[in-house]
Amino acid sequence: MTFKYVEKDTIIHKLHPMTKALLLLAALMLALIFTYDYSIVPLLIVLAFELIIWRVAGIEFWRVAIVIKVLLGIFLFFIIVQGFLYRGGVTPLFGDRSLQALGEGYRGVHTRGPSIRSLHIR
Repeated sequence: MTFKYVEKDTIIHKLHPMTKALLLLAALMLALIFTYDYSIVPLLIVLAFELIIWRVAGIEFWRVAIVIKVLLGIFLFFIIVQGFLYRGGVTPLFGDRSLQALGEGYRGVHTRGPSIRSLHIR
């Protein structure tokens, strides 16, 4: 089983569960904060910190490999979708003009919410 808890004698395993939850929340917050300016260096620092925690905890790679495979699948899906629905109106990944996203979107006369993006098929 992949997500089964394995008891080990490490510093990470001896921490209180609330401390581990706060570390996870801090890592997520840092990742979200650092994506605001589109800089990769702070994200690599957060990733390095997480890899150090992973090594200190002594978790085997095969336990994490399944999660990494799922995340890579989601990442590839988002790359493909972003190729068709890029906000600038230009699709840098795909040159096919028969399937194109309308960047303006549609707003009703009396709506105040976000615009509805539509897909235009020629």
